[in-house]
Amino acid sequence: MNTLSDLSSPGGEMPAEILQVRQEIVERAKTLQIVDQGSYDLAAESLAFAASLEKRIIEHYEPLRVTAKGAYDAVLEAKRKDLEPVLEVKSILSRATAKFDLEQQRLRDAEQAKQDEWASAKAAEKRRQEIENAKALGASKEEVKEMKAAPITFVSPEIDPTHRRSKLVSKPVERWSAQVLGDDGLMLLVRAVAAGKAQLQLLLPNQVALNKMACAFKDNMNLPGVKASCEYTTSVRGGL
Repeated sequence: MNTLSDLSSPGGEMPAEILQVRQEIVERAKTLQIVDQGSYDLAAESLAFAASLEKRIIEHYEPLRVTAKGAYDAVLEAKRKDLEPVLEVKSILSRATAKFDLEQQRLRDAEQAKQDEWASAKAAEKRRQEIENAKALGASKEEVKEMKAAPITFVSPEIDPTHRRSKLVSKPVERWSAQVLGDDGLMLLVRAVAAGKAQLQLLLPNQVALNKMACAFKDNMNLPGVKASCEYTTSVRGGL
């Protein structure tokens, strides 16, 4: 089998020899069947060679990765520092303008309700006077009944806005979010899911913690709804 001693150097383009060797071991691994000692030894040798190839490829790209990551992290950090005060300003002003818009709309709606109430009362009083006049002129009980049953219509003056909403911002938009209220809130949510009062998707298993429990208890792991499973693999003791 080919060796990898001088096939790659840190950085730059990956040598064609490495790519060729990689292709060879991929094709071999996909077709290899372990049926006897010879094929077993070949598989072990191929695995060790793949581990060595993995190491060489990582070494080849590591300087580029470190340099790129350093530059990337520096850009992200610079962007974060420059954006942080601006985003804070946006958040403050966004909430403030939305609060003012909503308060002005509330004031307008309240005044409009007063005007509607006044106009409705005035229309009702007018209807009452019309009925009284009709009675005085000798209207029949049936005519009076029809007058009382007729819908009362009125036109209420429209209240002008209390401010001019800027065209530079949108109307206030609702943005709801949910918070679990500590451990007690989490337990209430768990009980609600268990009782069928909330969707199961609201709860996600802690896979990291479950895996640690499986490693600790192995076949003795006893947790409702959870099964510990084991998969055997081999690792390379030394590269070629």
